[in-house]
Amino acid sequence: MADGASLLQNGDFEKFDAQFNPTAWQLAGEPGNASVAPAVRPGSGFGDRVLRLGEPDPTGLNWAAPVVLARQAVALPPMPPPVRVIVTGRIARDPLLAGAPDAVQFQLGGASSTAMSSKGDPGSMPAVPLAVWPPVVPADGAFHDFFAAAVLPPTAPELEFQVVKAGPGRFWIDGLALELEPGDLQVRPPMGPSEGGIEVQVIGPSIQPDVQVLFDDAPANILFLEPGQAVVQLPPHPAGPADVEVLNPGGPTERHVDAFVYLVPLSIDLFSPRAAAPEGGTLLEVQGSGFMPGIEMVAVDTETGDTHPLSVQSIASEQQLTVKLPPLSVGLYTLQANDPMGRSGASPAGSPLAILAPPSIEVVTPDHGPAAGGTTVTIRGSGFETGAKVFFGDVPAGSVEVTGPGTITAVTPPNLPLRLPVTVQNPGGPPGTLPDAFTFEQRLPGDVNGDQIIDLTDVLLSLGAAVNEPSSVPLVLEADADGNGRIGLAEAILAMEASEVSEPGVFEALPKPVLTVLTPAVTNGTPAIVLATRV
Repeated sequence: MADGASLLQNGDFEKFDAQFNPTAWQLAGEPGNASVAPAVRPGSGFGDRVLRLGEPDPTGLNWAAPVVLARQAVALPPMPPPVRVIVTGRIARDPLLAGAPDAVQFQLGGASSTAMSSKGDPGSMPAVPLAVWPPVVPADGAFHDFFAAAVLPPTAPELEFQVVKAGPGRFWIDGLALELEPGDLQVRPPMGPSEGGIEVQVIGPSIQPDVQVLFDDAPANILFLEPGQAVVQLPPHPAGPADVEVLNPGGPTERHVDAFVYLVPLSIDLFSPRAAAPEGGTLLEVQGSGFMPGIEMVAVDTETGDTHPLSVQSIASEQQLTVKLPPLSVGLYTLQANDPMGRSGASPAGSPLAILAPPSIEVVTPDHGPAAGGTTVTIRGSGFETGAKVFFGDVPAGSVEVTGPGTITAVTPPNLPLRLPVTVQNPGGPPGTLPDAFTFEQRLPGDVNGDQIIDLTDVLLSLGAAVNEPSSVPLVLEADADGNGRIGLAEAILAMEASEVSEPGVFEALPKPVLTVLTPAVTNGTPAIVLATRV
């Protein structure tokens, strides 16, 4: 690129530099819009005050349309139109709000005497947007150099530089400076792909027969030429700004600094997750290159070719964005990106997005167990595949066995005492979830059998009761007259009245209800309470 001296080649034009005054900003008056405050990013290397956009709470505003948050008047020296405006500075993006769909834009409009409002005022001249490089500010919290440029039509001697936000993100801008140069050489479009190949129109009085057009010293192929206008084929160039130079054999030479911006190729390299359910709502993290504000994303059905628009949720950087899926039919889809420059990029053909029907869970038995885990449960439903994973809440099951397409056995993991959903996820597929399917219970002190009730049953068990089926839980007790698995106080009294003892340590089986008798008998050194079933 040429240095600033090239801006002085036109003897009729005086170079104009303007450093923005941190105290001269007109700010939108609603809370959460903008402020000028001491720098909050240490080591920014600029002044001690920055323009802060999105303070203190940008999420509380209505972002249905871009909002002019700050403006500053710029008095221009007399000059023949057209004029090219270049704004440089440093910008940082808050990583804590990186997920917000947002971008900072700059525009120039006619000076306005009206009061500042949350929606701004375009002034007496239609706003002229500035092309910004880089198109997306990395969401890493660090300051990054940027520049923005546009060619102005004939205007009033005073303009407003306007800062526009499109969503609830937070940005810091510092070190802004404005330069003007002759705009008699215009390049349309002002941006293009780094691989080149597109047609670019170069307009200006210096375009003469036998002219040569260079982009950072790389010659462009002339496709059409007439006095004042040339259509060229863009040569390849690394991503970033490039000077445009017009060479006339034996005639004037004109070079405009950073008159064209080469964009990285638009591509989709990968995305995650690779599969989703038909009902929509899944967020996809997409990685690639060349992402910019205004990009559109679609899902293309690989069988029918039908396209389905995707909602772009945020653009974290030129390499990463997030989209939300709409409801889609079961099948395979290719992701495609289309940007405002007319470029397109698609995901690799061998890596489609799979829309799959998730497994269905009908019932989980038992539906409760101790928070310590270890309960074996049976999950019944449909669509279960070998290798499926089971989750209780977000915690994976201790072990999983798929015994068939409709049955899974799993062991509960330790968890908090909560009622949680149970999820089954097949390999590479979307999850299927049954809400509130299992309750993890905190065992109370003294609740020996884990039924969440402390009663005489727990007392008997804690004293070492023995039964004819020691492994059964809850224990089958003959004194359990109402069959609820517990021995209440009334049942204990009735059983004691019906019991007979032949001698210490010995008990005779009596008609129901029967309660064992506390005896001094010792079994393996432990006082025993014996329960018997009449046979």
